[in-house]
Amino acid sequence: MRNICSVLSCEEKDIDDIVVLKNGMTNSSFRFRCGRDGRRYVYRHPGDGTEAFINRQSEYFSMQVAKKLELDKTFVYMDAEEGWKISYFVEDARILDYHNPAELSKALGILARLHEANIQSEFPYRLWDQANDFLDKIQKIGKDNTADFYVLHERINGLYLHTLEDKWPECLNHCDALAANFLISGDDMTLIDWEYSGQGDTAQDLGSFIACSDLNYEEAMFAIKAYLGHEPSAEELRHFLAYTAIASYCWYLWAIYQESNGVDTGEFLKLWYDYSYMYSEKALALYSAE
Repeated sequence: MRNICSVLSCEEKDIDDIVVLKNGMTNSSFRFRCGRDGRRYVYRHPGDGTEAFINRQSEYFSMQVAKKLELDKTFVYMDAEEGWKISYFVEDARILDYHNPAELSKALGILARLHEANIQSEFPYRLWDQANDFLDKIQKIGKDNTADFYVLHERINGLYLHTLEDKWPECLNHCDALAANFLISGDDMTLIDWEYSGQGDTAQDLGSFIACSDLNYEEAMFAIKAYLGHEPSAEELRHFLAYTAIASYCWYLWAIYQESNGVDTGEFLKLWYDYSYMYSEKALALYSAE
């Protein structure tokens, strides 16, 4: 309450209509109305221990960029040290529909605008590093015992080495561009939740976007074209397909680790396993065709 009052220049008695939105291990969030201006807001307080895997300085930097570029229109204030944040509540919001071509194009246009701005961040986030972190955790608990576990790892590692040879540009990435983070209200769309953002290959965002969707291959090709604004060249296509495979593999490892901790990841574990093979096969074929 003190944090809210300090930012919105109100008193505690002005704060009402409080509704808990999330209360979990990562963050606690609630919606509230400020009687002073009548608007509804969201307050987010970071969970204990989140500093171990979320860099709040990086998030704060990215939030400033997102506000300036008008990619996230909800941002009001964030404390870069403690990690709490106040945002505008998006009224009548719904999340992105992957199978609506107009919405899909609009979401990918937002990602393209972020990358075209070429913002350089001192805070790195690289999918392959994240994947190897999950791999280390899985090895320690002995969950690396499926028949083709290391066959798949070597396949994706080889693909990653190909992407390094492409010498693709790096810039600030959102790193969590899922449907749930694209909020739509009327004709307006905004990209929220910049907790995992950081510097990396610009293909990371598009690769993760496809990997975390239920798009089929033809729809994924449409997504790549919508992001680029033109038909992809062979070099562009192989690089984006490679990062879709890398992203799929990264989140496949995450799902294995989560399942070992009793978390049901539903259909995603198999989806990411299948995507890892399918997209790596298509990418490797293009790299071999050089």
